[in-house]
Amino acid sequence: HNYQLINMGNLIGKFKELFSGRQMEIVIVGLENSGKSTLANQLSLEKSLYKGPTLGVDIKHFKKDNVDVKVWDLGGHGTLISAV
Repeated sequence: HNYQLINMGNLIGKFKELFSGRQMEIVIVGLENSGKSTLANQLSLEKSLYKGPTLGVDIKHFKKDNVDVKVWDLGGHGTLISAV
């Protein structure tokens, strides 16, 4: 296998190349307390202040360069994850 290490800066750069002047929707799914909201906040450049667990879905909508981005942060509670 040919695996390539991609850091957050490279990942954002690749997204810019693919979606410049377009729309992008990202869905973040994972286990409880795994950093999904922190990742969503970092992508949207919001400060990562702990507000407790995400209940249901938190949607962030922002513009990054020429890309219109919507991030769906799905809470990691077992009931929600089992429905996905």
